[in-house]
Amino acid sequence: MRTVVGLPGTSDSRYVESLKAAGADEFFLGFVPAEWHRAYGFEVSPNRRYRRSQQVTDVGRLRELCEAAAPCPVAVTFNEHVLSRSAWRATGGFPSVGGPGPAYRVLEDSLRSGVTGAIVAGPGVAALVHREFPDLALHMSGDGGVYNAAACRFLAELGVGRVIFPRELPYPDLAASIAGASDSMREFEAFVMGEPCVYDGARCFTEHGYAFPCDFCNHHSVRHVAERGREGMRPLPSVGPGEALEAGEGNALRLGRCGLCAMPALAEAGISHLKIPGRASIALPALRLVKRMLEAMEAAASADARELGLEPGSPLADDPLERVARRLLAAPRLCSEGRFCYFPKQERT
Repeated sequence: MRTVVGLPGTSDSRYVESLKAAGADEFFLGFVPAEWHRAYGFEVSPNRRYRRSQQVTDVGRLRELCEAAAPCPVAVTFNEHVLSRSAWRATGGFPSVGGPGPAYRVLEDSLRSGVTGAIVAGPGVAALVHREFPDLALHMSGDGGVYNAAACRFLAELGVGRVIFPRELPYPDLAASIAGASDSMREFEAFVMGEPCVYDGARCFTEHGYAFPCDFCNHHSVRHVAERGREGMRPLPSVGPGEALEAGEGNALRLGRCGLCAMPALAEAGISHLKIPGRASIALPALRLVKRMLEAMEAAASADARELGLEPGSPLADDPLERVARRLLAAPRLCSEGRFCYFPKQERT
C-alpha cells in the first residue's frame, strides 16, 4: 500500500523532502491562485478549505512543490461541492459552460506546474475535468460520498481511476465495494490517520455543515477539551464526567482517528493507498507511524511474535500486528475502548 500525504499552504521544498524521506509516496494539495482569491476570496474555495494557510496561492510555489515531490505524483484538490452546480457559470466555468474562467485556469495552471491528478467530489465535475484535461488522473474525493460498488463502477465510466472512501464507511461495506468494482477500477484509498470525527467529509458537509458545536458532532465524537469555570478547569459536556487523559493519550488524540491496527485488513480488502490528511501539523508524525506499521506487515510474513518484539504467550500472539499497532500509538485505553478507531475491530471480525 502506498501513502498519500496532504501539503498545507505553508509547505516548501524542504518540508516535501522531509516527507519523502519519511516514506511519502504521493501528495495532494489545495491551489487557490491570486486571480481566484482576489475575485472571490478564500471563502469561495475550489476545494472545501477556507483558510489561506491551507492553500498554495502562488503558481511559482506550486511548481516548486511539484519539482520537490518528483517523481512522486501530486494531485490538486478540486472538490468543492458547489462546483458541480451553479458555480461553473459564476466563476467563468469551463469553455463549454461560459468561457475559460478561473475554475478552468486553476486546473490549467496546476497541470502546467507539474500536478498529475485532480481530486473531485461529484460525477458532473469528474466528467468535465476528464473531458477538458484527459491527462490528469482523476480521484473521487471522500467528500463525494462513494458508499458501494455500483457507485465505483459508475465513476469508472466517467474516467475516475481512484475512489477515496468516506471516513464513516464501515469496513464490511468498504471491502464489499472493492470486491464488486475491482474489475473496473484498480485504485482504492482509505483514511488511516487524522481528523477527530469520522463524519468529517461527505456526511459532515451535506448533513450539518459548519454548525459546530452541535448535537450531532457532540454525539458522534468525544472531544478531550476543557473550559475554565468558577470551579476551575472542568470537562465540557461532550466528555464523560470526571474523564481525564492518561499518559500518552494527548499525543494520540492530536493525531486524530487511527487505523493502524486495521491496515492488514485494509490490504486484504484491496486498499491500494492510505490517506493522511496533511493540511495540519500531524502529517509527519502520522506518516512515520504508518510507515512503521507497513514495515511490520512486511516483516510479519517471515517473522514470529518474538521477532516482532512481542512476548511469547502474549494475549495477542495470534495477532501480533495488532500488538505492534497498539505499541506504536502508545494509548492503550483508547485502543481498548475503540472510540478513535476508523475501523473498529468488531467490524473486521
